[in-house]
Amino acid sequence: MGGDDSDEFEQGGDELNYFPPLVHHKFGCVDAGKWTGSCDIDLNDPQTGKQYTILAKADWSTECDPLKAEQQLGTLNYTEGEGWVDATSGELVVGWTNAKTPNWTCPEEERNPSGCGDFRSDTRSLECPRRQSLFNCGRPNNADSRVMRFGELPALDVPQRHVCVQHPIFYDNINDANNKNIPPALGRHRERWAKWGEYGFLPPQRWLHNAEHGGAIFLYHPCLDEESKCALRRLVQKWQDKIGTIKWPGDSEIDKFVPDAKDDEDKFRFILTPYKNLWNPVTIILWGNIYSTMCFNEAEMDEFIASNYRHAFEDWPPNGAYNYLWESIASNAEDCPALPPTPPSTTVSAESDSYANSDAVKDLAAHVEALEQEIVTLKAAKASSGVISLPRENVLATLLLAMVGVTSVLVAALTKIWNPKGCLPGLSRA
Repeated sequence: MGGDDSDEFEQGGDELNYFPPLVHHKFGCVDAGKWTGSCDIDLNDPQTGKQYTILAKADWSTECDPLKAEQQLGTLNYTEGEGWVDATSGELVVGWTNAKTPNWTCPEEERNPSGCGDFRSDTRSLECPRRQSLFNCGRPNNADSRVMRFGELPALDVPQRHVCVQHPIFYDNINDANNKNIPPALGRHRERWAKWGEYGFLPPQRWLHNAEHGGAIFLYHPCLDEESKCALRRLVQKWQDKIGTIKWPGDSEIDKFVPDAKDDEDKFRFILTPYKNLWNPVTIILWGNIYSTMCFNEAEMDEFIASNYRHAFEDWPPNGAYNYLWESIASNAEDCPALPPTPPSTTVSAESDSYANSDAVKDLAAHVEALEQEIVTLKAAKASSGVISLPRENVLATLLLAMVGVTSVLVAALTKIWNPKGCLPGLSRA
């Protein structure tokens, strides 16, 4: 797959973005076509000094997002087309019209267990002309690193970040080529995030909240072959082993109702799911950061994860309430082979020995050694002279000691400019 064969893998409309690529969806909303009146925020600009009007406030209530009541408490059941009904009486509790916005009702074809319109990009029924591989991408060292970083502050400039299930959420597409989609790294999302793990399909309206909690989101093209998906699973499992299990007090509301569900273990936080019309076969999202590639290069993926894991708006370990189409990565990886040999990274790595072995560092080390030897000589001369005070030599020795200190700090800075392992602060095995 050395060339760009993305046309072959087009899978229909780019439903995540209603407007054409590069056109912004204000507050993640659309007020056109069948989506007229669907926004939870008044899109009209307020008077100077006034704030935008929130039409349907996201307030963590069951009516706004019933997933905790359904998946964790078991008091509601999801009924296709209708909404969430009482698990005992069958009476409708949460429907597709928000009481705060009575003039909008989610269209029947857009209703699903996640929220209005969230399954527009469902990948499960897609057909593939053939399978894509990450191991014949035609790049040096099987490496193809495409990294984008998005400033967070503009994304925070919204009247409210969460959206109730009755209202749709749209995302901008910054890729204008071949109907391919660059996934969002920031954006509005549902209140209840997803349980960490692998999914048959998980919409971005859910996994973006997981990214906000510091997790790594692994997205792959639906036409990726099994060998490549296995490599991704093994990469995730390697990080699970690396981080292990970290005990903490736990702080999940579910504990109050279901004591056995106490969530007091922090493990590697990840989501693995297919993504429709993905512009490259694999993309890794870490809040505000995107790594995308046509290849599987373990070293470069590790560098990206280590640099950005848990660096998000919230550092929050617990599992979320949403678990529709959740799968066990351990079961899915049972027949997967071990990770292939790691090709070298083509990116300059601060963990490599390139700095430590550079001529500049060697010269500095030689200077340090010479200065230390000079101090030893001066001390020996002073001791053998029998002179109580040698002001000139003392001054020189002091200056030399200062030079040694400065130079040593410089050497240390050059040899330890950056340490990916240090990018995971506070992680230790229990």
